[in-house]
Amino acid sequence: MTVTDNAINAIPRFSRSWTERIRAFDKSVTEVRAVSSADSAQQAPSGPASDPASDPASDPVAVLVAAMAAAARAGRLAADPGGDPVQADGAPRHQSQGAVAARKRRIDGQATAAAESILRGFAERLVIVAGEGPGEQMPGAFVGQELGGDASSPRTWSGVFDYIDGTTLTALGLPGALSLGGLGEGLRSVPDLQAYAVLAPVSIADRLDISTPPEEHALDLIDAIGSECGLRRLGDLRVVTHSHDTGPFHQTLIRRLREGGVGDVVVPDPVIIEPPYVLARAGLVEPRVDTMIGVFGFPELMFACLILELIAPQFTFVFRPASLSGLRSESSTLAPLFDFEDEEVGQLADVGLRPHEQFVGSHLVPAGTGRAAAMFSVTGSPLLHLDPPECHDDSVSVAGLLLERGRMTRLRITSEV
Repeated sequence: MTVTDNAINAIPRFSRSWTERIRAFDKSVTEVRAVSSADSAQQAPSGPASDPASDPASDPVAVLVAAMAAAARAGRLAADPGGDPVQADGAPRHQSQGAVAARKRRIDGQATAAAESILRGFAERLVIVAGEGPGEQMPGAFVGQELGGDASSPRTWSGVFDYIDGTTLTALGLPGALSLGGLGEGLRSVPDLQAYAVLAPVSIADRLDISTPPEEHALDLIDAIGSECGLRRLGDLRVVTHSHDTGPFHQTLIRRLREGGVGDVVVPDPVIIEPPYVLARAGLVEPRVDTMIGVFGFPELMFACLILELIAPQFTFVFRPASLSGLRSESSTLAPLFDFEDEEVGQLADVGLRPHEQFVGSHLVPAGTGRAAAMFSVTGSPLLHLDPPECHDDSVSVAGLLLERGRMTRLRITSEV
């Protein structure tokens, strides 16, 4: 069994050590099953990558896992308290825009409350450096928010959280939504805006120029990335770009890629959830991805950079900030997303970024600063081979992945309700 097969497809087995660690933060947990990429099919599951702290309340990995599992569980239960938001044939029920909006706010609110109730029990100081919510005026983590211990704590951790990435998917009962969280020390802060980004090998990142309009330079960049990765023909490349959910902005870029000869242009539908594609670039899931190009949420980009720093440091994102206010435009190009309002310029300045300058992932997640990233399934993730939560009369079971440095562990956590 290969590492990928073991980490993604193997059936998690009961782990007493994981159960004890997670229960230190969430007493509703009754069982944790785990299988690590370091295991073989014949061996008993190994313990965590590192021993937990002598004080269970100071265990950063355990609190991260507990919080993200709780967020996924709460988000799924909040999606439709009166029943499943899908019909018997699996199709989403028709819902009015008002009903969906109310459902989304409830989902985000309950997932946020569930995660924060656990994070507040962390004995060490935790400062949020990237969070999803304020930019869309929804409940969620926000930059500068402090959870866990106070300033007298011996260590300060940086947190990156999107308690429900794919709130619309959750509200509609569609697959793909994930609960995302990451921890490190010394991570940079980013505002809840957007960023235009290209996934590339570190070896050529400093030579890529993304200062011109994306529609003009995209093919040259992708050709250079393919050549560096040993793929000489554009027709051999699989490129992921943004979905159509935020508007028509990517239409011209997508057309240029397809007409320019890129072999497979992946346009996620109905929305993009980035982490599975980042893991595909790292070789941990299939089908493979050669690069990603488009405008993504800044917090999501931060989380993607953390994933790469932990398990595929030979890759990075080359990026430049992008505006949220530009989403009001009906443009078929990305140009309006580089026109910033004064408030957005101020938000970038507050974290040491300038609107028209390009950066690489290490500006956000310097080498060696990442500790762990976790993602739990809210509605099921076919790309990650994660089942949706299993709800019973008195329990809920959620499935997820934990990424530590050079290591991936698949987890299934069962809790009382």
